[in-house]
Amino acid sequence: MPTIHFKGRILPDHEKITTPPLPSVDWRESTTGPLFNFAISINLSMVDVTCTLEKYDPADNISTALIRAIEFSRGVLDCLCFAHGLGLSLILEEVVEPDGRVKPLIFKNSRLAPLCTAFNLTPNYIGKDDFAAMYAMVITEPPLFLALNELIVAISIPGHITVNCGRAIESLRTILVPNDPTRAKAWAEMRKVLRLERSYLD
Repeated sequence: MPTIHFKGRILPDHEKITTPPLPSVDWRESTTGPLFNFAISINLSMVDVTCTLEKYDPADNISTALIRAIEFSRGVLDCLCFAHGLGLSLILEEVVEPDGRVKPLIFKNSRLAPLCTAFNLTPNYIGKDDFAAMYAMVITEPPLFLALNELIVAISIPGHITVNCGRAIESLRTILVPNDPTRAKAWAEMRKVLRLERSYLD
């Protein structure tokens, strides 16, 4: 059976985390879906997730395998962090295909870039909506910083898109109306500011 490897590291790496041998995990997305087997190794903060598949086609999208590789390897690290009171993060940076070819993993959604109209990143542009203005707004408004970070995490961890986008919306809601126990006023204000009908948000 073909095997691919997702490789990465734990940051900061000076802790040099090593895990004991771990059992592999069989996974199917559905009862009729293809079978994946994941084996996770962390040695001196270097991560290797071995994924064995029933079949492999380079033209196929490996997103399903990648999402599970991220979640399972982060799950291992989170257990260690919880047990030792550590705050560490894990990134997967490359995939090694069955033929040995190494490809970088880039978490990017090109469809989102044209939707970013809050500020202007044109080189040498200076104005009220330039990058410096956006930065100043973010660092002086903690909930906005948190909302922005939630959106970036949604891009960085594909399996967390729904949860993190929901958290981002909640952060923006508290900016508009900080004290609103029923949340009704805040949602009404958000629809007004964003010019959205309730049916769109529901």
